[in-house]
Amino acid sequence: MASIEQLPGSLSVTSKQGDDVTIPVVFRSGEPSAAMNLTGYTIEAHIFSATGNIDLTVYSPDLSTGAVSFTLSKEQSSDLVGVYRWEVTWIDPSLKTRSVIEGTWEFVKNV
Repeated sequence: MASIEQLPGSLSVTSKQGDDVTIPVVFRSGEPSAAMNLTGYTIEAHIFSATGNIDLTVYSPDLSTGAVSFTLSKEQSSDLVGVYRWEVTWIDPSLKTRSVIEGTWEFVKNV
């Protein structure tokens, strides 16, 4: 029986409360694996919290290389302690939305 699986990659993060955190990612696809050209894509990243979603800063100087970084500032993480869910989504040039990374983000209390 044929099957199709389209699930996001898993990436769990642990960081200290009140720290700046940047996560670099290179999106790859194909055989052999090559960097994806993400020109024309819109990329978003969020941490889900009971008090509201926290938007990470998404940065890529050249989307054609597939390299993207996601940054959470110390101000954003200063009140976070415990385990949260986070997700990266993209909207491709044909306006299709896809979850591409998901996982947990644990913030260790600043002592």
